[in-house]
Amino acid sequence: MGLSEDNAKIANAAELISTVRGGDYDRFLAIQCAPRAARAGLYALTAFHIEVARIAQTVSEPMIGHIRLAWWREALAEMTAGKAPRNHPVMLALAPLLVAQPTLHALLLSMVDARAADLDDSLLAEENAWLAYCDATAGALARAWALLLDANAAATQDALIAEQARAYAVVGLVRSIPFMAQQGVVRFPQDRLLAHGVTSLAPLPALAAMVERLVQEALSNAAKGQLTKSLKPLIGLNRLMVYDAKRVQAVGCNPYQLRPAKFAKVWRMVKLNYI
Repeated sequence: MGLSEDNAKIANAAELISTVRGGDYDRFLAIQCAPRAARAGLYALTAFHIEVARIAQTVSEPMIGHIRLAWWREALAEMTAGKAPRNHPVMLALAPLLVAQPTLHALLLSMVDARAADLDDSLLAEENAWLAYCDATAGALARAWALLLDANAAATQDALIAEQARAYAVVGLVRSIPFMAQQGVVRFPQDRLLAHGVTSLAPLPALAAMVERLVQEALSNAAKGQLTKSLKPLIGLNRLMVYDAKRVQAVGCNPYQLRPAKFAKVWRMVKLNYI
């Protein structure tokens, strides 16, 4: 292996770490709880999740977004068919993971397909569709992490992994309400909005009531069991979700009043590393 190829791999790894740190700080912190040997794979999976999640925020019209989703879909299909990965940092990093764990393909593909809803809010109009969206995004990523960390635990604790990932997704959506309002999008089901009388994402009592219910449901799901220590990064994400849910409750379920809490989150992950 030549020096230039070594340097390219180092640069690629650094780019993925930067993508995750800048685009998903919670998961960046959680990855620090993983064994060093597993971190590169977790960064690759998370960077993939970030890349497909940000598509809707970076396109001027839905058709362009669907074209970009198709690019990722086709890139995955090519690698599964045995072709060389496309020259993209994320795809290059995913290639060895897909060889070692072919079942990752279905999880990655579900992340891509679910993001069509980001381009059309009507796809999330019903509660079941909305929950499926949470499961196919945060849930699929959590399952992918588990496969890399401990395939046996991923199988035996799949239901709990899914429950906690759904809770994390829901609280994440609650936290992003101010961003949604700014972008003019709504990532909540119409039937739930109607049930609470929410007609906009303005910080009104109706929205607070809906947020309170969502947070209570998330906390209930998060408390249903304990993951094995081999899945410590997922335990970390669950702890961060509980912390954020309680922060939302502390400000009267008004996500517009949330303030950054990076140091507190770092401290929670530091403590988890000593367990």
